[in-house]
Amino acid sequence: MDYRTGRSTFTGLLRSSATIILALSASTAAAAPVNPQYTVGVINDYALGRSILAQKYDKAIGKLAARETSGIKGFYIANNLCVAYLKSGQLEAAQSVCDRAVTTIEAILEEHSARRSNSPKMLGYRKYLAVALSNRGVVFAVNGAPQLAREDFVAALETQAYVQIAENNLARLDVDAAPAA
Repeated sequence: MDYRTGRSTFTGLLRSSATIILALSASTAAAAPVNPQYTVGVINDYALGRSILAQKYDKAIGKLAARETSGIKGFYIANNLCVAYLKSGQLEAAQSVCDRAVTTIEAILEEHSARRSNSPKMLGYRKYLAVALSNRGVVFAVNGAPQLAREDFVAALETQAYVQIAENNLARLDVDAAPAA
């Protein structure tokens, strides 16, 4: 809590993260080896998020891959590493790390389940889960597993923490799955 403004710094982080989600999809479309129509989310202020946004994927991978951290920092690392691997075309590594990001944030949510479910912190954790599920769904879609991708996109939408990228990615998947005319 920032006592000068009375605002939660966690809430501010979520606002900046949402902005970064949009920026990443717009800024990397031309250079990405994966389908540029899918959008992934990166946590900007942690775990080399800015390097990933600057398309310095190898730098981010080199520094993040060796880190083993638990808790929310472990989630930040796994989520951003997932995006770096995905954007660099290392799909097997992306799958493994995306799975870790999802299980890490699910464990955090479970650990804090006794708290008010509508608190800003819990809402933030649910948003992070939605981002992680959507990112993993993109990996599934790119790897040719549309049913698994759909399951993750739908699960992201069901987190009760609206995240636009999951909805956009589900719509993209439906377009990709539609028969050619």
